[in-house]
Amino acid sequence: MRMIKLFKNFKNKKGSFLIESIVSVSLVVIGLLGILALVTKSISLNNNVHGRFIAASLAAEGIEVVKNIIDTNIAQGFEWDRGINNGNYSVDYNSAILGEIQPNGCGEYLCFDSNSKVYSHSGGGNPSVFKRSVRVAKNSNEIQVNSIVSWLVKGALSTINVEDRFYNWRQ
Repeated sequence: MRMIKLFKNFKNKKGSFLIESIVSVSLVVIGLLGILALVTKSISLNNNVHGRFIAASLAAEGIEVVKNIIDTNIAQGFEWDRGINNGNYSVDYNSAILGEIQPNGCGEYLCFDSNSKVYSHSGGGNPSVFKRSVRVAKNSNEIQVNSIVSWLVKGALSTINVEDRFYNWRQ
């Protein structure tokens, strides 16, 4: 009985509205901070996925360059592996041979031309964060090609390595 009387007196006291307001505002602030943290993390992950998507496309393009050289050799009646030797190469989307490309103002990084939306060593544009190397390992009936793209994400090096093998199946 005494306890019930104590709680009734507490409800009637002035200032209980102030405590209720502080508690409710605290809950709203905690909820908003949680949402803000979620949005921040989402934006960070979105940027990471965007970089991985571009890197994967650039790596696939490196493989396609070698495939196009093989197809051109066959179409012109040459040996299928003419001009393809063991080594590491820098290639552009329009490379007709494997060889060292003389980089322009972007150094070892690929340049991005915002007008044409193309990454290349030989074109104009601004330096991107991406580096691409095409590694060729060749034996008599097989060419192994690794297209390796690396870039920095928040100070950490990320790498994508796409591999393909081409065989002299026409002989």
